[in-house]
Amino acid sequence: MQSFVIEENQNLERIRSQLREFNPFDVLGIQYFEIRHSNFLAWMFDPAGSHNIGDYFLKGFITLLERLQAGQKISLFLADLTKTRVYREWNNIDILLINDEQRIVMPIENKVWAGKTGDGQLVKYAKLVSRLYAHDGEDQYTICPVYLTPFNRMLTSEEENEGYQNVLYKDILQLLTKTVTDIEPEKAITDFINYYIDNVTKRIMNDDKSDLNILAHQIYRKHKTALEFIMSKKPIIYSEANFRTIVNWLSEHPDYLHLKSHDYIVRFLPRSVADVFAYPDFHSWGFEQCFCIEIFLNENNLTVKFCAGGVNNEPAYDRLQKVKDNYFEQMKKFDSIKGIIKRSRSTSQYPAVAEVPILTTDEELFYESSSFREAFITAFNQFEERYLKNWTKEVEAKKNLLFPR
Repeated sequence: MQSFVIEENQNLERIRSQLREFNPFDVLGIQYFEIRHSNFLAWMFDPAGSHNIGDYFLKGFITLLERLQAGQKISLFLADLTKTRVYREWNNIDILLINDEQRIVMPIENKVWAGKTGDGQLVKYAKLVSRLYAHDGEDQYTICPVYLTPFNRMLTSEEENEGYQNVLYKDILQLLTKTVTDIEPEKAITDFINYYIDNVTKRIMNDDKSDLNILAHQIYRKHKTALEFIMSKKPIIYSEANFRTIVNWLSEHPDYLHLKSHDYIVRFLPRSVADVFAYPDFHSWGFEQCFCIEIFLNENNLTVKFCAGGVNNEPAYDRLQKVKDNYFEQMKKFDSIKGIIKRSRSTSQYPAVAEVPILTTDEELFYESSSFREAFITAFNQFEERYLKNWTKEVEAKKNLLFPR
C-alpha cells in the first residue's frame, strides 16, 4: 500500500487532473441519464437542427446499417434527406427516424447504463413500426431497427429476426469526430460536440487506446492487490445511520411532511401540497396520500423518485385507478420535471413519474463534505432549486387538473 501511494502519486494526479478538466456534460451529469444522450443524438440526427450540419451526420449513421445493401446506402447517401422526421419517445421508442421520400424508418433503442431491455421490448417496438410501415408494393418502407449500446450486447434470435442490429457508441463517436472534421461547424457547435465526445469517452467507454486508460491499466496491473483493498473499503451511501440522518432532517424541516419510511426509502411531500394528494381510499402506504416523493438510499447513489401509490382497495379499484391514471398522466406533462420523466405506466403498482439521482459516490461533494448530513443537505438544496420548488408550484396551479372533483 505504501509503495502504491509513493510510486504512483504523480500518475494518479495526472489521471485526476484529466478527469477534472471542465466539461459541461460532466457538470450536468449526462452520463447518468439515457434520456439526455438520446436528446443529444436526436438533435444530431435532425437535418433541421440548430447545429447547421444538415443531413451529414444522419447519412453517416446510415452507412453503419448492415440491413441496407451497398446500392441502397449509396442511393441514400446521394439523396436529399433533409425532410427526415425525428421523434423522441414515440410510443416509448427512444429515437425514431422516418423519411417518407426515401421510404426508410429507423427505430433506435438507446441503452447506456441499463442492462438488457425488458422481455420482448425490442421485438414489441419493431412489430409496432412494422404494422405501420411494412406494407406490400409501392408503399413499403425499409425498416432498420437499431439497438445502440456502449459495448456488444447479444441479441436474441427473435430480435435478430426482426432485423435488429447492435450499433456501438464507438461508431457514433467516430462519426461525430468525422462530422466535426469534415463539416467544420461554428466554434460553439464544434466545442459542444467535442465536449460530448470527451464525456462519453472518459465516463462510459473503456477505450484501450486512450492515454488515460493505458495509464490506468498499467497502474492496476502493478498494484492490483492494493487497489482491490481500496475498492473493498469504498464508501457507500446506504447505511442505517445515513437513513436516520435523512429521516430526522425531514421530520424537523418546517416545509416538508415526513411520511412513512422504512429500510432504505424515505418518503415525504411539501406541506403546501400534501392535502392535494390526500386520498385515503387508496390505502397506498399506510398514510392518506396517494402520491409521494421517495428518497432511495442505494449503494452508490441517492435517488429521488416522484412516485404514485398503489391501489390497495379491491372494491373501489376501478374508480381509484381512473383517478391514478389521470393525475399520473397529467403530471408527466409538467415542465418542472420534463428532463427526468420516466417511461412508466400508471397501471403499475408503484410507478415513478420522474426519477433523478441527487448524490453519488463519484462526486467531489460526497468526499469534500465534512459529513454525510452536510453532503445530503447540499445535494437536496440543489434538487430543491432545480426541480422541487417549481414542481410544487405546478401542483398548486394544476391541482384541479390532477384531481377534478
